[in-house]
Amino acid sequence: KPHHWATLATHLRAILAEAINARGSTIRDYRTADGTPGAFAAQHAVYNRTGQPCRRCATPLRSTRLAGRTTTWCPTCQPRIPPAVSHNPL
Repeated sequence: KPHHWATLATHLRAILAEAINARGSTIRDYRTADGTPGAFAAQHAVYNRTGQPCRRCATPLRSTRLAGRTTTWCPTCQPRIPPAVSHNPL
């Protein structure tokens, strides 16, 4: 739905602005031009937090590997949505 895309775009802009104001996310060795680490990693809700409680509902976070990358989520706040059933005959 178009309004969902507009809402997503609004939230993405706000999060990017917060990350820029916090000088980015230092995960391993990232540093800003003046050598200071970014502070936005403290805001990460799930990254590198597998098994820890969700900040919204306290359910332990889960993770899996998809296409060679780890993805982490809250099974309560982000439930799996079954794929839509296609009614397109072959």
